[in-house]
Amino acid sequence: MLLKISFSGSLCAAAATLVLSVAAHAQAWPNRPIKFVVPFSAGGANDLMARAAAEGASKVLGRPVVIDNKQED
Repeated sequence: MLLKISFSGSLCAAAATLVLSVAAHAQAWPNRPIKFVVPFSAGGANDLMARAAAEGASKVLGRPVVIDNKQED
């Protein structure tokens, strides 16, 4: 009898964990603009391609995509 109660309790705990994890995934993602880091200086061909990709991604994702140029010295 104790084994059946323990198994039922474990099953309920597993089901509750699954329900809570699904609820957590239902939240809006991301809740802030997406940062797209380009490791080259602004104004070059890489920057132009990144900005074109960011514009398309922004339309598809419904979130703003910000280009961040980080040139290594």
